[in-house]
Amino acid sequence: MIVYLRDYLHFSQAVASAMNSVFNTLVYLTPMIGGYVADAHLGRYTTIALFGSFYLAGTALMAAASFPGHEDKPLFMLSFFGLVALGAGGIKSNVVTMGGDQFNLDCPEESEQKDTYFVYFYCTCHRRNGRQNQGNIGVLFPLAAVATSSLPYCFCSESREFIAVLFAAPPFSWQG
Repeated sequence: MIVYLRDYLHFSQAVASAMNSVFNTLVYLTPMIGGYVADAHLGRYTTIALFGSFYLAGTALMAAASFPGHEDKPLFMLSFFGLVALGAGGIKSNVVTMGGDQFNLDCPEESEQKDTYFVYFYCTCHRRNGRQNQGNIGVLFPLAAVATSSLPYCFCSESREFIAVLFAAPPFSWQG
């Protein structure tokens, strides 16, 4: 994300890094909103669907706002800091508790399995996040770039990059 903010939206390296940090902060603050909405108003499943819709809409709007030649910086920023951050946070607080619901705490063996589940869950999440933060996108963008590199040459190189982002971005809306 830092590369896109710097190279395509023309922010300085320092500002792009700061914006990425603000985004990560928002993603880890907004689970409080998702938890409150689920516990006090809508329930877990409806909240996941609602915030997942925010996440998906934000991802789609980010892709639309970065269409080559028609970049829309305000729409991109609103989508990035608003919809994607809110959606990711709203999902984050509710998905993790679903795993714990699978276990019967009255059974000592299942209680121990629940502890193991959360260890594996968090290790998997942090491993994935570590890969994302190193390249901010992980492996899907290079794979999408390879897949779209054979598109007919009637698409200019910027359009092929846009199409690669368009194909690679939706799976991230489901990472939670």
